[in-house]
Amino acid sequence: MLGTWHEAIKPAEVVAPEPGKIYQLFMIRSQTEAYALLSQAEREPLWAKTRESQRDAKWIVAANSYWASEEYQGFGVFMYPNIDAVQHHFAGVKQIGWPRYMRSRTLLGTLREA
Repeated sequence: MLGTWHEAIKPAEVVAPEPGKIYQLFMIRSQTEAYALLSQAEREPLWAKTRESQRDAKWIVAANSYWASEEYQGFGVFMYPNIDAVQHHFAGVKQIGWPRYMRSRTLLGTLREA
């Protein structure tokens, strides 16, 4: 996948990968019709709840690819400190019904030990 750095993520927010942490690769294909119907006033609380669900996550990579011919418009990697933080995130996105707003995929994993 091609992409350029997501302009909303500050370089100071990015950390290096660490052994023992849990990583989530996310790929956003597109916004849904339900998201397009939301007003800006309705979108901000949605994003605020999403950010809160990721309160313990750290950015590794955040990229936009909407400008290219890639199937997915954006992708990135979060690092979570433990399984509790991952569960907090997934409970939060379930509560707001995230799949109604974004067509996306995620993969969880840990660093492979050589």
